[in-house]
Amino acid sequence: MDRLIPAIEAIAKLPEVEGKLLSVDTFYSKVASEAVSKGIHLVNDISGGHLDSEMFNVVAHLKVPYIVMHMRGDPSTMQTNENLHYEDVCKQVASELYTRVREAELSGIPSWRMIIDPDIGFSKKNEDNLEILMGLSTIREELSFKSLAASHAPIVIGPSRKKFLVYICSRPNASSGLYAFFLFYMRHRVYTVI
Repeated sequence: MDRLIPAIEAIAKLPEVEGKLLSVDTFYSKVASEAVSKGIHLVNDISGGHLDSEMFNVVAHLKVPYIVMHMRGDPSTMQTNENLHYEDVCKQVASELYTRVREAELSGIPSWRMIIDPDIGFSKKNEDNLEILMGLSTIREELSFKSLAASHAPIVIGPSRKKFLVYICSRPNASSGLYAFFLFYMRHRVYTVI
């Protein structure tokens, strides 16, 4: 918080930020609470509430949008063989996300304030990332079997220079991979991604 809060306060004062939404990426409920008190509009939790048992309660109280991201384990264990094993990545990610969404709802976060992130990169191999990108409709369909509200939640994908983009493009740097990622979406017209 010593690094983050002064940065948020400085950014919030910039004229370019007026009318823009600001997000904080954290899995700590105290950081989320303090960030929102300083002007942040939404909380993006890479753990989907899994790493801080107070996160759902705090976000429910804050009454801000909440991005529920899929991840197995924690940042130090997410790429272990156990956490990288999927029989059907889209169905399992949807099921695991639903569990987090349901717990968030039971803690007081309404489904209409949640945004779902199946995540590319965290707890995924390159092949899994591609399956997720091509299987967003499968993820939405799997969610619909469990919750109509969850199946209509916005889905967000964060491509931010992921190393798998370099892998799929066979390019030496991430910027060319990022360009290919956007071309992929333009060609396939995947509008469920916001």
